[in-house]
Amino acid sequence: LRLWEEQVFGSINVCPFTGDPISFAMALSDATEIEHILPFAKTLDDSMANKVLCLREANRAKRDRSPYEAFHSNPKIGKYQYDYSLILLRAEALPPNKRWRFHADAMDRFADEKEFLDRQLNETKYLSRIARTYLAHLYNEKAESRLRVRAIPGKLTQMLRGKWGLNGLLRDHNRAGGD
Repeated sequence: LRLWEEQVFGSINVCPFTGDPISFAMALSDATEIEHILPFAKTLDDSMANKVLCLREANRAKRDRSPYEAFHSNPKIGKYQYDYSLILLRAEALPPNKRWRFHADAMDRFADEKEFLDRQLNETKYLSRIARTYLAHLYNEKAESRLRVRAIPGKLTQMLRGKWGLNGLLRDHNRAGGD
């Protein structure tokens, strides 16, 4: 529903690819699907910033491609004539963190951001090891011959935040204005 609410073009909620209206009932039915704007298989980006709600037919037409790769030639697929310039126009009504993903250079831009994110992840891992070593010295683990300070993987932290309902307390960096 959150995706559906974001996709207002003019005064109606629409599929960003076809421009067809999506009613509330359709948003809850199998007529629509959640689509990764940039292919998940290529980006591994499962964030809300990389998702839209679209008609099932549009999802099938786009397949495992970026919007530019799928629709820049304005193809007719099934009953729809896709117009890339109109897709870009509808994308401009989406939150800023989604708009750029519809542009021709989106996959290149994502690759640049991925390099940055990979560097940040490596730095976080390094700092975690240093913090663990420092805390181990504070608790004199060597003298006690036991491990008192443990570092857990980030994925486990993410899972626990979700299970404990703490994600609602954090700022959502994937929403407009959530910086």
